Amino acid sequence: MKTTKEMIEVMQACEKGKKIQIKRISTIGWKDCEDAPQWAWDRNDYRIKPEPKPPTYRPYKNPDEM
Repeated sequence: MKTTKEMIEVMQACEKGKKIQIKRISTIGWKDCEDAPQWAWDRNDYRIKPEPKPPTYRPYKNPDEM
């Protein structure tokens, strides 16, 4: 369970328009909230949707590098 401070951070992010994700406490796997969350912290966990990570690859500099 999250602390009160963590819950407030998620709810404030929602108010600012950030995407929120939800998952049932007894399950794994996060889903995007399509509607406004109901904030049932006793049954669900909520988080700010993580930003996508940039790719960890880079193109070859030249054919010899391959």
